[in-house]
Amino acid sequence: QSKKYLLIACGDGYAELISQHKEELSAYFICPYIDYSLFERLINKVSFYEVCEEYQLPYPKTLIVREPMLVNGRLEQDLPFEFPVALKPANSVEYLSIQFEGRKKAFIIDNREEFDLILGRIYEAGYTSEMIVQDFIPGDDSNMRVLNAYVDENHQVRMMCLGHKLLEDPTPASIGNYVVIMPDYNEKIYQTIKKFLETIEYTGFANFDMKYDVRDGKFKVFEINIRQGRSSYFTTASGCNLVKYLVDDLIEHKQMETHYHDNPYLWLHIPPKLLLKYVSKDSY
Repeated sequence: QSKKYLLIACGDGYAELISQHKEELSAYFICPYIDYSLFERLINKVSFYEVCEEYQLPYPKTLIVREPMLVNGRLEQDLPFEFPVALKPANSVEYLSIQFEGRKKAFIIDNREEFDLILGRIYEAGYTSEMIVQDFIPGDDSNMRVLNAYVDENHQVRMMCLGHKLLEDPTPASIGNYVVIMPDYNEKIYQTIKKFLETIEYTGFANFDMKYDVRDGKFKVFEINIRQGRSSYFTTASGCNLVKYLVDDLIEHKQMETHYHDNPYLWLHIPPKLLLKYVSKDSY
């Protein structure tokens, strides 16, 4: 047939399904996703941090918690770092299916009593995978960065666009989602992530969350999304059309040098008055 169809996922569950069934779907669609063996290693935060260790990507100090480590709903051991700590699920797809009182996408926890309460509720609700406990990197939302990349079918990075997040959504179900982004440029981040993606033979969109740690001057990686991020339109809005890279690569088969995007363009997912109220000019 003359028409070619690109199959693009906009959520973790759909991205996983495409990767898992890539061979059979490829009879009908072009599927710009990695093989499922690599997908499993990257999407689960436990194995992702093992990958970070292997390829020397900086990430926060981390404790992996598994349900058998709890006795009467409480983790027996002391935490290896001080409060506050971050608490989040290793398996984001499974976590979507459970509900409990006080549920949030992720937690910043200030004391042991609160930690024990939340952790117990998560496993009581039926969650079975690991939980990630991390040293909380100090600083507000403006210390966060988001990186979008597109890697072609030959595992070469075609496009990278770094965003300086100025404000997050504070609502429980959407904590960590960006609502204000300004495109940024950081050569060290670009080259570090480019080398990583090409070395592991990645393909398709990749979306990284990271935060600057003033204590050691490093950007620490939190996770990789095997898709374009929820707020990735900031990339297209600033003049770097995400879909064009897909089409140029997989439909037109064009060759090009890596594009490192750096076009100052403020992307808002909130009314401007909230930006003026909650974001300090010193942040950018």
